[in-house]
Amino acid sequence: MKAKTALEQSPDRLICAETANGLATVFHETGEGASAEPFHLRFTPRDTDGVLNAVGTVMVGSYDDLETAVRQAAELYGAGENDWRAILSKDLPTGGHGAPDLSR
Repeated sequence: MKAKTALEQSPDRLICAETANGLATVFHETGEGASAEPFHLRFTPRDTDGVLNAVGTVMVGSYDDLETAVRQAAELYGAGENDWRAILSKDLPTGGHGAPDLSR
């Protein structure tokens, strides 16, 4: 579904889109003390086994509006316009393999 529709359905103000390389998420910060750029884009990559690796989650950026955050997710990670869905924060990926062993 479209990002705006997904966000309207999300009690946690959190949406996600899965891509071949990982999971893009956008959180809409609201309320007192909210950032001037309240749409926060993060990306959780897949490891070499295809498992979402939460240890590698990166904060991509904060944006003034949802459309800009979604456009960045599309440009950087291939998130499709209709690939968004509501997600609860408790359902975000955890774990993963962590950093690779570079001593080998």
